[in-house]
Amino acid sequence: MKNVSLLLLIFGMLFFYSGNSFAHSWVITKEGKTECKQVRIGIANVRILLQDGKKIAIPFKKVNSFSQEGRIYTRLCLYRNGRSCQRAVFMELVKSRGALSLYKYLDTSVDPTFESFYVYKGDVFCYALDESVKRDVVDKQLRYFG
Repeated sequence: MKNVSLLLLIFGMLFFYSGNSFAHSWVITKEGKTECKQVRIGIANVRILLQDGKKIAIPFKKVNSFSQEGRIYTRLCLYRNGRSCQRAVFMELVKSRGALSLYKYLDTSVDPTFESFYVYKGDVFCYALDESVKRDVVDKQLRYFG
């Protein structure tokens, strides 16, 4: 009985790890979608390791979105206190519901690191869920997205 349980546990672990290995990365630019093994964000470029082992760099401004480790990042305009900062950053897509999408932005340029959430309808900014919004309103909006 112990051997059967151990065997099932091993097969379960193998199935779990093999399922996670299929999470692939990609990059979308104006020219189209590029499948790749790995994506790294630099200061001015997005560095890509292609499936064949070739490495390329794409200027940051040419990349619209990318997927890395099963997460999707989209380049969107950053807002602070309801006003545009006139700067685009990559935000992680947390969840979509209907036409609305909830994005998370992690600002590592400040200490301590600041995390804020933004709601967009397509590429159009709707509102921010940051320190300027009451906590109960933020909780209600986060529950809406599940």
